[in-house]
Amino acid sequence: MGREALGRALDLDGAFNDVVLRLAPTADRPQLIAEIDRRLAPHGGRGLYGRDRMLSARYLSDELSQLRTLASILPPIFLLVAVFLLNVTLSRLVATERANIGLFKAFGYDNRAIGLHYIKFALSFCIAGGLVGTLFGRYLGGYMAEVYQSVYRLPELPFEGGFGVYAAAVLVSVLAAVLGAVSAVGRAARLAPAAALSPPAPTRFARLSERLEARVARLDARLRMLVRRIVRFPRRSATTVGGLALSLALLVMSEHFPIAIDRIIDVNFGITQRMDVTLAFAERERAEVLREVARLPGVREVEPLRTAEVPRSTVSLAPICGLSIRSRRGSHSRPALPANSG
Repeated sequence: MGREALGRALDLDGAFNDVVLRLAPTADRPQLIAEIDRRLAPHGGRGLYGRDRMLSARYLSDELSQLRTLASILPPIFLLVAVFLLNVTLSRLVATERANIGLFKAFGYDNRAIGLHYIKFALSFCIAGGLVGTLFGRYLGGYMAEVYQSVYRLPELPFEGGFGVYAAAVLVSVLAAVLGAVSAVGRAARLAPAAALSPPAPTRFARLSERLEARVARLDARLRMLVRRIVRFPRRSATTVGGLALSLALLVMSEHFPIAIDRIIDVNFGITQRMDVTLAFAERERAEVLREVARLPGVREVEPLRTAEVPRSTVSLAPICGLSIRSRRGSHSRPALPANSG
């Protein structure tokens, strides 16, 4: 039926039972809610509540909160991995080109020129990665905006990424590249020409503490070499452990999402909402209605339920009764109540 005809048939012409208010930025929300509740109470008002308690808005706000959390956790992990890889690559490059560095220094190149050369090497890869990431981020951002617009049925959700966003992203990647190259560049700049032209000196080893040596002596030869190398190079060992920890954390985080989604689906549709159809009534019904619904074609089992709203501004309960119906095509592990239960 149309709105006009239905309103006249129920003697509710011109009436409404829901109202949505848009507040001004300067409005005092608690005081305004209290005043509107006071005025609508004689007309059956059940109390106002904010947008944060609306189901659709809560779904969207929780999703945005999850995205904000991911955006603050995942990029630092990838940047730390990039810093580690740049440091390892440049350190090995400097060690390989010791003779070339010493030769250039002998011909008059100062430490600044040598260091700038390796900084440019790191920045070239950083800028190339930043450009590729910017283009891919633009495409991926537009795609994600379309997905959210379709899922949440938003009228419009354009992807907005201004110049400042891309500039900040490239700047962060440049800082990560410089941070990863600082150690290797400093090592190349500190090399004296005579020391660089000569073969690298062998590593000087010293005995460990007496207590540690006594414990290491109980191990076999391979394990003793391993323990001594870890203890004698603590920074390298700590870097290796940190890199492995970050990579494992990223793997655990990426594998967590499909497991969590499967668990949510299982709990929501296998335990909480096992019905195929929900039939709601405005008022409490008799037990005969339960049996009548159970006799409908295709219905296997019927489970009665009753919910009661508790408005914020009143203490009266408004019962809303309903039936959860499972059809013959439904398959669930736990049985519902029989059709003849009260």
